[in-house]
Amino acid sequence: MYVADISGMPSLIARFVAIPQMKDRPFSMGLDREGDVTKMLPGEEDKATLIRLDKLKIIDVVIIESSEALLNELKLALFFSDEYDLRQLDLN
Repeated sequence: MYVADISGMPSLIARFVAIPQMKDRPFSMGLDREGDVTKMLPGEEDKATLIRLDKLKIIDVVIIESSEALLNELKLALFFSDEYDLRQLDLN
């Protein structure tokens, strides 16, 4: 599941641009509109955080600094997941 802190996003942009685009994604997404939930998660400002779970237990945390690195990590994670067919995903 993808979780995004959109608390800093202007509400009009979130409502009319970002959220409609997010609904078209082929994966689950949680949106933190107030920033309260995501502040409890590990991470760094302006960087993506990939949290790997095993039966809801955190087994790895990767801080990702670029979109290219994030794409590579997601492809790697999906490669080892039997939940998705990589041929059907558009990660670009």
